[in-house]
Amino acid sequence: EASGHIPAADVPTTWDTRTGQGVLWKSPIPLKGYSSPVVWNDQVFVTGGNREQRRVFAFDAGSGELLWARPVTPTNAPAPAM
Repeated sequence: EASGHIPAADVPTTWDTRTGQGVLWKSPIPLKGYSSPVVWNDQVFVTGGNREQRRVFAFDAGSGELLWARPVTPTNAPAPAM
């Protein structure tokens, strides 16, 4: 609904990546990224990059399996001010 809210009532509100409490899966991302993940249907999308390359990664939302990785062509536009 693009409202920023989820209608489900049984979502985890706390988690611990060290113990695995509330964590369904973890998967390494080959390049560092600072964006938030995007969940769309049954996939989770994240970005990563460095000075040489930028990529979008798609993971299966249920298993954490990497489905694909695609390069992103940088533009010459300056980064937005934070």
